[in-house]
Formats: sequence, C-alpha cells, structure tokens
Amino acid sequence: MNKKYFFGALALGASFLLQSTVVLAGDRYVQSNVLHVDNGLCTGAVSGGKVQLKEQSGTGDIKYVATLTNAVPAGTYTAYWVCTTVARGCHANACGFITAGTIVKGAGTLTSTFTLPSGNPFPGNYVHVDIIGPKSYTATFAGIPATGPLSTSAKLPAVQAGDPSQK
Repeated sequence: MNKKYFFGALALGASFLLQSTVVLAGDRYVQSNVLHVDNGLCTGAVSGGKVQLKEQSGTGDIKYVATLTNAVPAGTYTAYWVCTTVARGCHANACGFITAGTIVKGAGTLTSTFTLPSGNPFPGNYVHVDIIGPKSYTATFAGIPATGPLSTSAKLPAVQAGDPSQK
C-alpha cells in the first residue's frame, strides 16, 4: 500500500475514534460522543460535554449518561432521544423523538443518567441526542443498539413526530 494513502486512512480513522467510541464490554453495548453546540447541522463547536449510551446486560434497557461541563451555561435543560434515518443524522433526518427527562444545571460539571426501559424505541434506526435549554447541544451516533420494543411500549414516554429542535 502506498505510504501516503496508508497514513491518510490512519489519520481519518483516528479522527473518527476521537469523535465516537464504541466498546463491547460488561454491558452489551457502549458508545460515547462529544456534545456539540447545536448549529442546526449537529457539527458545531465541541462543548466539553459528552453523551454515553449503554445497553444494559440482562435487561435490554438503554441508559444514557449526559455530562454537562462548566462550558455549558446554568439553567434547565430537556434531554431528548431522537430517531434519525441515517448514521450521524441531524435535525433534517429526524423520524421522531421522546423526551428522556430534565436536567437542572448549576455551576460546575453535572452528570445526569436517563433510562429507556426495554431498549431503543426506534429499533433499526439511528439516533442523536438533543439537550435543549438556555443553549442547545447535540450528540450524533453512527449506530445504536438494534434491540428494543415497538415505539408504542407502555414503559416509554410518548413518541412525537419530527425533531425537538423544530418545535
């Protein structure tokens, strides 16, 4: 292989790994990505925060942990789990969402955990996470756990159409 192409491919792969990490470990599935300041394209400046997804062994539940750092202003935020039709899809690719919960952030770093009982409410689709409050943030993912109930599961919040950033 030509050295120039090899190192170019290596750099591209390293860049992807810095943006999104997938691990198969004690939990069946773990993936994390940084939170971006939402610019409408899900590619804004990195906020210093992150979102980590975990499919829990034995239960099929998905837990996601949102970490908001000092760079994120204090205030009340709502966290959303958003279905998208393409990997790393953004608002224009949304196919529905659920409200996961509320985060009240003061000074400093705050970590909040949300659980999606019985797994992904949008099996077979991709996801991004929106955190909307005084400022809006988003984290996109290349893939998500494929397990999950039908979106009408009684354990899950109501599925809404579209994308929460468009409401």
